[in-house]
Amino acid sequence: MTTCGHCGQRKGKRRCPALAGSICSLCCGKHRLVAIACPPDCVHLGGLAIVRDPSRAVPFTQADDATAWDKLRSFALGATEFSRDIAAQVGGGSPWEPSIAIAYIHHGHRGADGRRLIEHFLAARGRALTAGEAAAMVALQRARASLFEITAVRHGVGVDLRDLLSDEILHVRELTGSAHLREHEVLFTWVMEFPDHRELTGAIWIIERSDVARVRAALQAELAVARTRWPGIPDADLVGSIAWVVADACAADVDDDEPAELPIDDAAAFQDDDRDDAERGDTGGGGAAEPGEPIPYDAGSAPDPGAWLATDESRKLAAIEAYHRALEVDLPNPRLHATMHAIVENQLAANAPIETRATLARFAAAGIARHDAVHALGSVVAAAIWDVMRRKATVDHEAIVAALGELDPDDWRAGEPEVESPPAIPLLAHELMYRHVPGLQAAIARTACGRAAGPSRRSWIHHSCSLDQRSATS
Repeated sequence: MTTCGHCGQRKGKRRCPALAGSICSLCCGKHRLVAIACPPDCVHLGGLAIVRDPSRAVPFTQADDATAWDKLRSFALGATEFSRDIAAQVGGGSPWEPSIAIAYIHHGHRGADGRRLIEHFLAARGRALTAGEAAAMVALQRARASLFEITAVRHGVGVDLRDLLSDEILHVRELTGSAHLREHEVLFTWVMEFPDHRELTGAIWIIERSDVARVRAALQAELAVARTRWPGIPDADLVGSIAWVVADACAADVDDDEPAELPIDDAAAFQDDDRDDAERGDTGGGGAAEPGEPIPYDAGSAPDPGAWLATDESRKLAAIEAYHRALEVDLPNPRLHATMHAIVENQLAANAPIETRATLARFAAAGIARHDAVHALGSVVAAAIWDVMRRKATVDHEAIVAALGELDPDDWRAGEPEVESPPAIPLLAHELMYRHVPGLQAAIARTACGRAAGPSRRSWIHHSCSLDQRSATS
């Protein structure tokens, strides 16, 4: 009888390449990747091969990401000891932005051993994950959180971010967020690294300007403590583990008579942004004239790509709205229509994705007017944004490419075709987590419904959502 090469007591059930011999099922299940240095190509590891060696990660789809998230949430519901550890921070303290609270629970908070829930999940369930699901979870596990200032926005293409804690500049590919976010806004968020680009995870807290200096100072102070508490972990991985600092710092301004003084560089940027708001007459309601002279725009001809991408987004929107007013087109929402135009023109100018420009060429060859072709491309963008906001998932670029390929020029010869209204947005699945973490619903409700004295744009995902109403109807 061949005995286990690890414990030397039980019968070996399978060959272990790490031990160059046999191993029993108990030792393989309990000690793999912990006490046993498993090679990443071991056939018995399954998804753990990617967990062990992220360089082996394969491209993953939106379906992979959604399925893996469902499995992570189910795992969280059984981690009662872990949930008790975070209940005081999330459920009993300051108000949290909902998406940040969910992210902190699943891949932010660290236990005494420095491990997060996602690490426990991958160790326990990684072997049962498909390669795509494991790759999605590894990307989430390696996502970095920080306080970011938006330095540039290109609708439908992405945003440029400056990390206010490290001064690093990042370009993020972002379809949905780029339609809502504004230059000089400051976000607390996670950024995921993909093989060829970066994306936001969808957990975003838009920090009010009066809170920025306070939040940054609090994060820097707590980060110094976190380095001693969890030595050896990079700062980029630690910031998400102290997300509770953001909630406390934002709540602290309720009793402050004076806003915190901004550092010179931030103050200058925000003053410029305020000046732009004043020139627009914009006090948060939107819809007023944009600053500066409108740039020329004609949907019938392509703008110069370099000049277009270098132009401020607000001027693009003003030019597109002016163009449609000159056509005397009756639009139910001129700003939304202009935004879809801007997103398509940005994608065409940046040639990202490249299929957008190819689809436009296909429509032109079929004799479709460029303006109608832009509307056709915009229908794909609108559907993608709708899907992201409905499913609270990342952008499915494969689905966008497929939808572009399915566009039929004949459907657009007489202008925009009739389409059915989309179904109602399904309820968010927070109810189980509310029961799982005591006080979480109350903490989120204070953020979603409180602080009504001043304008709040803390979350573009939950901007118009009432969690209490959703819970009441479920």
